[in-house]
Amino acid sequence: ETAAVVLNAFREAAYDEPDLATVGDRLERALDRHLLGEKFVTAVLAEVRERDRAVLLNYGHPAPLVIRPDGTVHYAEPPDRALPLGL
Repeated sequence: ETAAVVLNAFREAAYDEPDLATVGDRLERALDRHLLGEKFVTAVLAEVRERDRAVLLNYGHPAPLVIRPDGTVHYAEPPDRALPLGL
């Protein structure tokens, strides 16, 4: 049930909102309405703006790996890390 809430809220917010941070805010509000007890969700929201640039928002999730065209791999550590959604 929690996954369905998150996915549906994301689809709706991503369609309506031009700003990734606002999408995250809407996910937080949706989870506030639906989560009971001590449930929470970790997530990484990503917006690919150009071929080699992306914006990441990390909500308590391990950093994603980035594989560059030359084969090098590194963690995409956002400058700020927020609490998981629902906390």
